[in-house]
Amino acid sequence: MLGDIALKQVAKRLLDYCREGVQAFRYGGEEFALLLPKRRLNSAKRTAETLRAAIDRMVIKDRRRGQTLDHITVSMGVAEYDEHARESGADLIYRADQQLYKAKNLGRNRVMPIN
Repeated sequence: MLGDIALKQVAKRLLDYCREGVQAFRYGGEEFALLLPKRRLNSAKRTAETLRAAIDRMVIKDRRRGQTLDHITVSMGVAEYDEHARESGADLIYRADQQLYKAKNLGRNRVMPIN
């Protein structure tokens, strides 16, 4: 199935960015999470935008079925850990998830950082 191939290729692209402490995780059926330790919000937003654009340029082919998929869209929510609030990991994920849904509601294929 082309959708499964696309998920695997997106995961591979995310893993390609995993250096200098960056970690990628599959988080739900079609969702991924990236942890960018010691990065400020603006740096994380730039990384997310770079990844979004790289994924959008991907072309995926299923040679068995002769199908091609291009312009893969991704929506991303970006949040920065609040050291002063000593928030939990669950709180950080919740805030990023809220931004993800804002991105989806605004038309998808965009990065939404918390301002």
